[in-house]
Amino acid sequence: MTRLLILFVAMAALSTLGEAGAQPGKPVDGASSPLNVCATTPDLGSLVREIGGESVAVTVFVKGTEDPHFLEAKPGFIKAASGADLFVQIGMELEVGWAPAILQNARNTRIQPGTPGFLEVSTAITPLEVPTGAIDRSMGDVHSQGNPHFMTDPLEGLKVARLIADRLAALRPADRAGFDARYAAFHDRVCAALVGEPLAKKYEAEKLALL
Repeated sequence: MTRLLILFVAMAALSTLGEAGAQPGKPVDGASSPLNVCATTPDLGSLVREIGGESVAVTVFVKGTEDPHFLEAKPGFIKAASGADLFVQIGMELEVGWAPAILQNARNTRIQPGTPGFLEVSTAITPLEVPTGAIDRSMGDVHSQGNPHFMTDPLEGLKVARLIADRLAALRPADRAGFDARYAAFHDRVCAALVGEPLAKKYEAEKLALL
């Protein structure tokens, strides 16, 4: 699993060389300005950039060295969210200690929960390790909705990438073909890394990777 994780993260980061933060897109002359996207974690930011390409400008809140469970809702994050078209988070209570404060103080109706501009990617996966019985803080880092660290699995990452592509297309229908093409290319690279290019072209790599 460690080897698979390294492959997945490496490919997701191919288009994200540079530090986390706002990465302006480069629309061609006459094209619409890029969608402003806030992503809570580096892996989500990488996927949004990978799928969105020049149609997105991404701000990532959590740095690679930081614990996503604990983050301060800094003024810079609130400012970025105030002008965002899309807010992407893991969910399953991973960001419960700080993301709500950013959303509330941003006063941006486009990205509030329940709107097209809010995306919780955990809706793309089947939760694992959902605790049963009573839960309290004495039990430590226990999430009532299941384990939010599903992005360590490349196959779950592909589901999230598909969800992101669909949401970007919903917000920018004119760029749907580009989002779909970038997702397809990303899907093929990940599957080839998981099972080898010959097998990935001949069979469903997602099923082979589970064998």
